[in-house]
Amino acid sequence: MLSTIQLESRSFHCFGRLNNCHVTMAHPTISRFHAVLQYRSTFSTSDENRGFYLYDLDSTHGTFLNRLRIKPKTYVKVHVGHLISFGGSTRMYLLQGPADDEDKESELTVTELKAKRQAELKQREREQELQRLKKEEEERKKMEQGVDWGMGEDANEEEDTKENPFAPKENEQLYLDDPKKTLKGWFEREGQELEYDVSEKGFGTFTCRIELPIANITGRPQIAEATISGKKKEAIAHCALEACKILDMYGLLRQSTHESRKRKEKNWEEEDFYDSDDDNFLDRTGDIDAKRKKRMKKFGKTAETVDTYETLMEKHKLLIADLKHNENKLNRLNKNVTKEYGETNDEDSLESYMSDLRNYKTVDKIEIKRLKIKINELQIEEEKLRKIINIVRPTTLPELTKPQIEHTSKVEEAVKVNPKINNVPSPTTSTIPKEVKKIDTKIKPNVEEKVEVINKEKVEVINKEKSNINEAE
Repeated sequence: MLSTIQLESRSFHCFGRLNNCHVTMAHPTISRFHAVLQYRSTFSTSDENRGFYLYDLDSTHGTFLNRLRIKPKTYVKVHVGHLISFGGSTRMYLLQGPADDEDKESELTVTELKAKRQAELKQREREQELQRLKKEEEERKKMEQGVDWGMGEDANEEEDTKENPFAPKENEQLYLDDPKKTLKGWFEREGQELEYDVSEKGFGTFTCRIELPIANITGRPQIAEATISGKKKEAIAHCALEACKILDMYGLLRQSTHESRKRKEKNWEEEDFYDSDDDNFLDRTGDIDAKRKKRMKKFGKTAETVDTYETLMEKHKLLIADLKHNENKLNRLNKNVTKEYGETNDEDSLESYMSDLRNYKTVDKIEIKRLKIKINELQIEEEKLRKIINIVRPTTLPELTKPQIEHTSKVEEAVKVNPKINNVPSPTTSTIPKEVKKIDTKIKPNVEEKVEVINKEKVEVINKEKSNINEAE
């Protein structure tokens, strides 16, 4: 304890940062006039209102009593033994006095005190909710009254005051504890989908809406809405509570003779086990057909067949035939890499070679790539099927080996088609036609340059053909 402040000299003491305060504090979070500790005197010494009160002067960083911040501009009773702190200062002030002014010790444990506090908070929330519903009901009745065209009402009906309008209904206790669970169960019995439409109106403010499958007086769907400043799940919980109260008001929440409606199941058999969004025309992966087969298997529409050695061999033959067919098709496409040159004369003329270059055709690379992928898949499937056949084969039969599919390679086909690829004549004057040799010697160098350029183009085309062959393989 650092020091003692005597409080008998005056009825109040001001705490602040200025020098003219009764208790001067130097902490930067203390306001100039921070708070006041005032004593209230009464004529009777046994009066409970008699004693010290703490009053916060709307300070920036607040005043704390027993580590809890008090409301500004509000008198808070201070008992003997209470701790007072100001702003962010760590200095604590302890009120000392007679023992009869101390707080009475509770006989409840800490757990019981917490439960009691929670019950008080729930009761306070229920009262606030009832008041809000009452105001909304009054506003709704005013809106429904409309205009009377100046005629007025004939008579004022007397209100029935036998029943307490503020008393909670019998069914209200059934959904106040867990309104989300109650509302979800009601929607499931009705065969409807429960959807929460939550939108953020501002910082920390959420509005939740639920469209109920009932009609109001205007014939439109009834809407339950709640706006909460806090968390998103709190807005959902309040909106669910509001929806439960609306359903209870219509007498639909707890019907004794309530018939549950089954959720409408999709009839897959009518749509041939296809989904409404499935389009197998554009599907090239086979996923849609695979999903369809799974649905058919789930509903027992496909009978599972047991394969034997004979059926497996039959599948293997069909697989080998399909593999050969794709291999032959790939070989036919590979032949288009090098086009066969036309009938050549004894003389190797430049015109015939250039015409052959103009008639050159490119290969459909996309089709070749697709066939390669297909052949690879068939080879993997054939290997799996061959392993299964070797497992189930009779012991008297030989083991099934990998089939040797006869096909010529692409390079061999290219050589057969154009045997002149590997025998390209050297770029000399001996390859020049006789017509060119008769040209005057003055322009002979130009002719040789032309031959050299054409020969380079010829070599580049041949290299390109070989690279295409390697890519296809």
